[in-house]
Amino acid sequence: MVAVIGSAFMGMINGSAVANVASTGVLTIPLMRRLGFSRNLAGSIEAVASTGGQFMPPIMGPGAFLMAELLGISYLEVAVAALIPSTLFYIGLLLAVWLFAGKNRLKPIPADMIPSRAVAYAPLAMLALLLPIGMLVGLVIARFTVQYAVLCAILIAVALFVVQAVLRRKPRQADPDAVSPAWKLGRALELSACNIAYVGMIIAAAQIIVAVINLTGLGVTLSQIIVSLGQSNLILSLVLTMGVAILLGMGMPTPAAYAVAAAVLGPPLARLGLETLPSHLFIYYFACLAAITPPVASAVFAACAISRGAVIPTAGHAILLSLSLFLVPYLFVMDPVLLLQGSVPNIILAVVTSMLGVATLTLATIGYLMAPIPVVVRMVLGCAALALLVPGWVSDLIGLTVAGAVIALLLLGKVGGRSHAS
Repeated sequence: MVAVIGSAFMGMINGSAVANVASTGVLTIPLMRRLGFSRNLAGSIEAVASTGGQFMPPIMGPGAFLMAELLGISYLEVAVAALIPSTLFYIGLLLAVWLFAGKNRLKPIPADMIPSRAVAYAPLAMLALLLPIGMLVGLVIARFTVQYAVLCAILIAVALFVVQAVLRRKPRQADPDAVSPAWKLGRALELSACNIAYVGMIIAAAQIIVAVINLTGLGVTLSQIIVSLGQSNLILSLVLTMGVAILLGMGMPTPAAYAVAAAVLGPPLARLGLETLPSHLFIYYFACLAAITPPVASAVFAACAISRGAVIPTAGHAILLSLSLFLVPYLFVMDPVLLLQGSVPNIILAVVTSMLGVATLTLATIGYLMAPIPVVVRMVLGCAALALLVPGWVSDLIGLTVAGAVIALLLLGKVGGRSHAS
């Protein structure tokens, strides 16, 4: 669970699933392996959590800023709209990790591996972690420009770095091989400039791809196909859009994948009568999911390089862990209430039932609750989860009743196998 939360925070900053796996996976995957997780499962957890960070507010990586520019809206609107769907995803992922741990009879982290509170909650370290991000989000909420908010966050981060370097200064002879704080600061600024140039080149290359698609007529052909299918079956049209977004995102960085997919898939979704922001979030989500979708699954390959696991089984675990995310975008694109658009009672009802639906769906996919769950019971739970996820109070009531009854019977031991405790 710590690996999931840490990868979510890191992923929202760097905006690249592969880079996130490479940076946080070297710490989290070996720790999960030491606690008993298999190589494939440890790699898949890291890959999925790193991918989800790209659409987790308040930062969402560079893709959210690009979306705000393309749609001509504020970045804050994009972040607010993505809050509930991304939260649903991480609720499902955290629950899946907990269920997998129980299914494999894994134990909590030993006490000798847990750092002391003084180390974990060091004031300067906490300030350096939270204050720049808090400054960025606060200024954006206060309606300052994104450029101004980012500049202030950078200045705060540099100032905190200098303060830490002064307070932790040690005599040179104590560690002759230590790198000077000035060199570290210069290196950080250099890497930041390189990353900015990298993102700029990605967006420029994406525009070339978009121009080629338009010149060859491929974009027009795809638009005609999607609109033609959508007139008779909107779900089929959305499935085709999902497939094309994932295909365009395979092996490409998320900003480039979204830029290309938005240029090709955005107009036909608009002609089907769907709202612009939900449509672009739909495209952005599946462009992100390309990082864990076979056969390319670049984030899975990066995780396997660390875990030494097999790619196909790791990708299979990743798909299982992220199954709820494949369904949630269909819900908010057809009913934007999950994007916090609508009356307060409707939003509360949609959020609560969606959380219950995601939890029930995760329970059905993992197939464990105190004991293994039979296949037939898992199918019933899956149907109840779909009923909870589909908008409408009738389906919500049916799903809640069925899911509650089945889970109660599982907890009482009336169905399923014998629990470990027994």
